[in-house]
Amino acid sequence: MDRQLLKLARNKQLAHPAMLDEFDINDWIVKYQALYPGHSIERGFLEGARWLNTQFKRVKSSRLHYSFSTDEPLTYDALISAHIGSANHFFCAMSAEALHAVEANPTASLEEHLSFRSSLTNGESGLPPDHLNMLRLDSLCGPIWDLYQNRHDLRVLFPDNCPHMLSAINFFAYESDLVQLTHSFKKIWQELLYGGMEFFADSKGVLLSSASEHLDLVKVIYEYRRDHHNGTNGLRISNDLHQGRQTYVPRLGWQRYIQCVGTDVLSIGNWSELSDSVQTAALYAYLSPYYMIDEYLHPLFDASPDPAVKSTECQNLLHIWLHLAVIAAQLKERYGQMPAPRQWEDLLKLCPRFSRNTLVERLAESTGLAVEQVNAAIDLLLYEAKSLQHDLWSRPLVKVDEDVLIPISAPLTASISRNFDIWLSIIDPKGKQRGRLFERYLLAVLEDCRKTNPIMAGLTWLGAVKFRGPSKVVEEIDLVFSFGSLLVVCELRSRRAPITPLDYHNDFSDNNGIIHKARQARRKAQHIQQGLGAFCSQYFPHLSDASEVTVLPLVIVSGPYHAGFAYDDVPILDPHLLRHFLKDGEVRFGGRADSDTAHDYGYALYSDVESAQREFAGYAANPALIRVYRTMAQPRLHRYPLRGEQAQPVRSLFYELSGFSFEEQLAVAQSVSGGKLRKIDR
Repeated sequence: MDRQLLKLARNKQLAHPAMLDEFDINDWIVKYQALYPGHSIERGFLEGARWLNTQFKRVKSSRLHYSFSTDEPLTYDALISAHIGSANHFFCAMSAEALHAVEANPTASLEEHLSFRSSLTNGESGLPPDHLNMLRLDSLCGPIWDLYQNRHDLRVLFPDNCPHMLSAINFFAYESDLVQLTHSFKKIWQELLYGGMEFFADSKGVLLSSASEHLDLVKVIYEYRRDHHNGTNGLRISNDLHQGRQTYVPRLGWQRYIQCVGTDVLSIGNWSELSDSVQTAALYAYLSPYYMIDEYLHPLFDASPDPAVKSTECQNLLHIWLHLAVIAAQLKERYGQMPAPRQWEDLLKLCPRFSRNTLVERLAESTGLAVEQVNAAIDLLLYEAKSLQHDLWSRPLVKVDEDVLIPISAPLTASISRNFDIWLSIIDPKGKQRGRLFERYLLAVLEDCRKTNPIMAGLTWLGAVKFRGPSKVVEEIDLVFSFGSLLVVCELRSRRAPITPLDYHNDFSDNNGIIHKARQARRKAQHIQQGLGAFCSQYFPHLSDASEVTVLPLVIVSGPYHAGFAYDDVPILDPHLLRHFLKDGEVRFGGRADSDTAHDYGYALYSDVESAQREFAGYAANPALIRVYRTMAQPRLHRYPLRGEQAQPVRSLFYELSGFSFEEQLAVAQSVSGGKLRKIDR
């Protein structure tokens, strides 16, 4: 369905519900009735905008009732410090809760750990700690932005002569609730605008659900695979540190490290002066890029022999990030021992404030980098609220005058793969390095599959080539591989992993998105099909005498989003799903933290090259692992109360992949395999 009202809102021809001076529901209604006279199409989107505008008005009205006392004047930097200090305290409390859950169930499977929900939320059913952590820190961007814009006159935000003039700590507690509420409403708007969310209102309140069951499944399975991948690699890092800590200590032990003295003093000390937990955080930060960042990007920061590939900027950023993690780990140790703040001064003590110049000097001393190199990296890590696209995860140094403030959850828990993607998009905005490295990586993947799997000994491939067909049209082909009499024409796509609703929308719909790539793959496969004889004769001569050659289009994406879900009958795989077929030849379950390859259960996908050729198209269109996850994903209804005596709750109905045991997963796998799942002998 072509959603015209949605297009007007995306193109800013209709005001954002939070723009209280510009939003006019009558303007929305007039345009709606002109588009859909006598119909109810997109009525939910219209009502969603109306409802959100009402909620934003309620927030503004609440702010007119409470402000801070003139006896205790506040500054913009003190309020920013309070927001960050509050987030730091919350992070310490959430970390303690998660650690207690792990210690209470030391034999839990990774699936059970991923199903853990934090109780530190106002919802009836909690949220995963990483999601809650993300929401808490993301909610600060709005108030920091507002405080920056109005730093010379805070009374624009918090007027005088309110009915209730509160002490600083009481005012902030009230303001913090409104900030998080505002963030939740803005997230709903972004989901309505770009995330495929539908809005319904009834006598029980508001219901939010997905407009597309298919895209909801795609998203929840992508997020589960992403979290499972990160969780597995996190366990592997922990296992490596447990088994071989002394192997890695010499790589870091010779360096000097920043020591935090008080809340605003930085000195330099030795490795031996760091506590055991801080050393562990440093080792974790050192190993994380090698486990968490996509393997094809490793030459950018690893000891690459090719100077044309290696990126000094990427190396410097990761080096400095490690030292920021050391600072954050020291602060977390200190803050974790402090009681909940009850006085304004206690809250401000939970936010570190350092001179930027001093931080740069100490980082230069500890990393051995030149001051100019450190400053260049700090510029990429500095949050100044210059763009609504900036966040505190990839830019955790909040600029306040000539100082920086640090939300400690970012250096310790931010997704290093996501941050690296963001930094790389600034360093290499056209993505040329990313694309070249992905192409080269896939050639190495195919080589590994051929060497490892005897059935694939005849696997052959062709890298990027331009092919002129019978119509004299030239097509640039990214990759073609063949086994048996199957010819797979691949369109490659490398881009950063989606996070926001706009990311998901663009990932699917823009000129480098899934739709475009699937159409390209189909067109190029047809192009080769039309000139098949000449193509095989030139590049795959062993197929020239084949009685029948099957040509299959395939999109290979660098990450798991949409992988395993065909678009318009064009299969889409990521390197992991491709390797499951070409290298492993089987689907595996029950992986171990101490091994990349050891699994306890699995079943074969084929027995010889002929059966592999027969099975590949069906596998690529609907991989067995994805079939298992699709079966296990279930719609769940959640209820979130709103502030106010008469406020009705917000309910959400979306697919989830959580709350199941490993045994339940095996039962589904047994069903999907048609009874072929077996215990792997060792």
